[in-house]
Amino acid sequence: MKLFGAVFWAVILIVIGIVIILNQTFDWSVSVFAIVFGVILIFLGISVLTRPTNTGINGVFANGSIQSLNKNDNSFIFSNVTVTLDGYEDDNLEVNSIFSNVKIHTNGKSVIVKSSGAFSSTVFPDRSVLSFGDRMYERDGENTIHIKTSCVFGSITIE
Repeated sequence: MKLFGAVFWAVILIVIGIVIILNQTFDWSVSVFAIVFGVILIFLGISVLTRPTNTGINGVFANGSIQSLNKNDNSFIFSNVTVTLDGYEDDNLEVNSIFSNVKIHTNGKSVIVKSSGAFSSTVFPDRSVLSFGDRMYERDGENTIHIKTSCVFGSITIE
């Protein structure tokens, strides 16, 4: 189910209309806001339950090991994932972590990491940690992968 799609808005408008009509017809004192908020929570729950079981890229509530990545943007929200760069052939990678724990295994490849974080923990291969702000890390070698990370209220570990 696509959250905030046509079905969602149609149901919200129907519920608002029914509540207004019932309030006027039967002189009820039912709060329209409470009913609409309840319907939104129900749709959120249905959306989480019926989403495809994808533990891959751009995962919400993802868990497990990921071996294929997008070239552009890989975002994880409320997730616990391990990313391996064994089969990754591009030289640019972007990883975003929001309320997530992301481990990136570089397997000894040379990397240039540009990280930004807020209320987070980004651990670099030399075991230095970034909690707030921006930082650049370089490990020289051939076939360098440029990794850009953003972390908010989570952790990213680069090994």
